[in-house]
Amino acid sequence: MGVDWVPLGRADLVAVEDDWTSGTGVGEFDGLLRPALTPYAGVGLGRTTVLVGLGVALARTTTWTAESRATVSAGGLRPSVDVQRDFGVGSERVQPWLGAGLYGTLPIARDVDQADTDEEAEAAAEGATATKFRIGGAGLRAGAGADVVVAEGFELGFRAHLVGHNGWSLTEDQVGWSTLIWAEAGLRLQVWWP
Repeated sequence: MGVDWVPLGRADLVAVEDDWTSGTGVGEFDGLLRPALTPYAGVGLGRTTVLVGLGVALARTTTWTAESRATVSAGGLRPSVDVQRDFGVGSERVQPWLGAGLYGTLPIARDVDQADTDEEAEAAAEGATATKFRIGGAGLRAGAGADVVVAEGFELGFRAHLVGHNGWSLTEDQVGWSTLIWAEAGLRLQVWWP
């Protein structure tokens, strides 16, 4: 198991400035679902390692009045799986590897008010569906890295990946598809048990 650290960069600031965020705080580029420091776990199978991760974010607001209760929720679950294969050419201390992975963001969105009329409830449900489209997405990544054994069972490493993310948008009369491709580098700390 380990943690992956991708420091805040200029691209993160541009994403906020250019309004690439979902507006919910829980989308792929909002920072809560995929923070700078992300944990993962895995298993080594010879020279192949399978790593899994899970990002979770939920924002929920409930208000009460004398007549009703209203709840607005938005969230995402971001499962991921990566497969790494070491080259078998490194030393006992340094192991270079190639890897590929995929992830998906499963959206959660709800807007319910007990006092809503049928038309208001329908409009709220349509708004929640549009929010799900803004939060949801899927992506692939491929790259290389190396891990350095610093002590028995502890490794420090670095990685560089090319990442492709696909997202959707929904308006009253159209569905949009967007793809964003970028290079991402990170550092990681791993702990291994025999």
